[in-house]
Order: sequence, then C-alpha cells, then structure tokens
Amino acid sequence: MTKIENQEKPKSPPEPEKELNTKERNIQNYEGEIKEKAIKVERERTLAIESLCHKAKLPDMSRALVEAGVSVDEARKRIFDKMIELEPQTNGHIRVEAGEYDEISVRRKAMIQALLHRYAPTKFQIDDQGRKYRGMSLSEMVRYSLGRDAEGLGKRELASRAFHSTSDFPEILANVARTSLLDSYDRLIQNQTWQPLVRITEATDFKPMRKVRLGDIPSLKLVPEGAEIQSGTVSESFEEYRIATYARKFALTRETIINDDLNAFTEMPAKWGIAAARLENLLFWSIFTENQQMSDGKRLFSSQHGNLASQGSVIGEDSISEAELAMSEQMGLDKRDRLNIVPRYLIVPTTLKTHARKQVMMPTVPTNTDEVNPFMGEFQIISEPLLNNDSRVSWYMAADPDQGVDIIEMAYLDGVRSPMVESRESFDRFGTEIRASIDVGAKAIDYRGVYKNPGAQPQRAGGNN
Repeated sequence: MTKIENQEKPKSPPEPEKELNTKERNIQNYEGEIKEKAIKVERERTLAIESLCHKAKLPDMSRALVEAGVSVDEARKRIFDKMIELEPQTNGHIRVEAGEYDEISVRRKAMIQALLHRYAPTKFQIDDQGRKYRGMSLSEMVRYSLGRDAEGLGKRELASRAFHSTSDFPEILANVARTSLLDSYDRLIQNQTWQPLVRITEATDFKPMRKVRLGDIPSLKLVPEGAEIQSGTVSESFEEYRIATYARKFALTRETIINDDLNAFTEMPAKWGIAAARLENLLFWSIFTENQQMSDGKRLFSSQHGNLASQGSVIGEDSISEAELAMSEQMGLDKRDRLNIVPRYLIVPTTLKTHARKQVMMPTVPTNTDEVNPFMGEFQIISEPLLNNDSRVSWYMAADPDQGVDIIEMAYLDGVRSPMVESRESFDRFGTEIRASIDVGAKAIDYRGVYKNPGAQPQRAGGNN
C-alpha cells in the first residue's frame, strides 16, 4: 500500500455567530456601565491630583502620581511630604489643606446654583455659597476658578482655558444645561393628556418587541359533587413594535464665555426638554389621528373591531349611550364572554371641549325627569389639541386601563422615562458638546378599550344639541 503523506484534513465550516441572548446582553450593558463609571472616577481622581499639585506649586509631580494609580488621599500625603522636603526652597509659604478638593466640589456646586438662579430666580433657590457667584459673568467665574493661573489673561485666553482638560468649567456648564432641560421636561410631562390612558413598559434593546395579549380568563364553571374540574384554555394574540432614538446636540464654545451668553446653555436646553415632552405626546396621539394598523390587518378604529360608530353624531345622550353599549359588548379573544367594558374618559379635540362639558358635567335644574343629565359626573374629559389636526368634530371614549384592557403601550429603553443628557469635549471646535436624546416607542395594543364617533358639528346656542 502506498502511504499518503501531508494529506490535508478537510476544513470544518465556520460556526455561525451566536446571537446574544437577553442575559448576555444584560451582562454587556452592565460591563459598559461599569466601564463608564470607572472612566468618570478616574477623571475625578486625575482632576483632584492635578489640582492639589497646582496649589502646592508642584505641577511636575502630578503626572507621576496619576500614572502610579495612587488614591487622592495617598497623593495628598505624598505632596505634603514633598513640600516638607522642599520647605527651605518655598520659605514655608505653601500649604495644602486636607479639604481643598472638597473646596473644589463646593465651588462647582455653588457656581451651578448661581447660574441656575440667574436663569430662573423663582424656580432655582440659592444659598450663601451660591450668592458669592451670583453677580459674576462667565468669564469672571472662569478667572476665579483658575486663580493665579488667570493673572494677566484676557477674555479670549480665559475662554480657551475654560475648556482645557484640567478645568471643571465644562462640567459646570453641562450640569446647568442638563438641569434646565430636565426641569422643563418634567414640568410639561406631568400635564400630558395621554398619561391616564397609557401603559408604560421597558425595552431592553432596539429589536422588535412582541406584546403578547393573553385572552380572557375562562369563566368559573359549576363543579357537581364528585365531578372533575374542567381545564380552561387561554388564547392569545400579539402586537409588534420597536423603540427609536430621537436626539439633538449643540456646542458650548469660547464665544459662549466671551459673550456671557447664558441662554446658550439654559434656554436652549429648556426648549429641548419641552420638545422631548411634545414628541411623546405626538407619538401617542398620532395613533388616534392616523388610526394605526394592528396585527390583524385592521385599523385601530374599524367596524370589524366594533369600536367605530356607523355615522357621525354630536356628543349627546343617544350617541354616548350607543358608545357605552358597543364597549360593553366587546368579546374576549376566544369569543366566549362579553367583557362588559365601562368607559371612563370622554376624549375630544379642543374645539369640542366646551360642548363636552355641557353634555357630561353641567348640572341641570329639571322640571321633569326627561331633563335630568344622566351623565353628570360619569366621565373625565380629556381635551387634546393634536386631535384637531385630524378632525375638529370626531370624539372618542376610553376605558380605564385598570379594567384589564391595555389600550396603548409606550416603551422606554431600560425604563428611562426622561431625556438622557451627555457631554463631551468637542473635537471640531474649542468647547463642549451637549447631547440630549430619548429612546421611546408607542403602539396600540388592544382596540376593545376605545371607541370612536366621527362626530358632527354641534349647533350653536339657541339650537338643540
């Protein structure tokens, strides 16, 4: 037999890349957060050591201490020892106090407080520390922060030094921008009209999410003595959607400092906070105005869903009763039982707000039983301006989600329900970039908790409503 040498073994096909499961993604996200926190801690350590060395007039010592990885306390001890060693050369005039790094933190907090108070005195309070900086311009704050290093510097040089890597002034400006943005967002979001109707959930990534809608719990059955308990099955359906990122960025430049432009990092971020809240409002109500399509191929409001009036009519006793009846007759997914859904909210465009109040809120002084207002106190009115864009006469009724029928779901990445505000040193210009972003998505989940009437124009006073 002939021996075959150097015969190559057949290569096995490469293994397909393994898709990360939820646990592995969570581990990666956790590792990313740990890394980000470590970078922040390292930056603060470096800043503290450089500040101590600067005050001790030992700038050449800072690099060695930073690279050695020593803690701030250990660095303070070594600096003090070096000062003792060099005391004859310094004539005993240099002292490093144990709380000097704390002093930097206090000054930073006080400057942030002073700038916010200057922006909106009635919203942001100020204490004795902040009052020291209340009357200072941005350039004066930079000069105060730099101390002796600012001697002889003009506004241009001060502005450049403000954004130097060893300065904490970019963090001061970013913090003020972040606070003004979130303050405006929080104040507006609390009064959004969609809040009572939504179900909030968390998204772990940007992949499509399937919202499984379980069928209704089967009715309990009578069990005769000695008989076997029957099993109950639960049907299900699902809706699919994903979240998306919405973001903007702007730069705080040297011109911001030179021009003492407080609006650049207060009013502009505040407007972005308002814009973020309006975005969520638009995402929600566009589901109504666009009549979003659902997984069964039908629109949210449709005759097939049994939640759309056959013809438009004004808000009144007959039309509201028709809506109540239609909602009460909605069936479970398995079509076995009626859900007996009770409407809680009357939803109207602002053009119908007054008319709606007259129909369901105003008491009457009846002369006979036919004049009694049967809906007095029955419904909460939700009036939304965005509904005007679709129709000035259409109106809706909705159940409280607590009845077990989710209407619309809104998801946020990792459950973060407010804009993320981040900052970094700009690579394109001298300054700091501020980025505001929000990761959110919304989808109609169940049509059975809402009802639409295409509406009609109410008659004016003197006519019949």
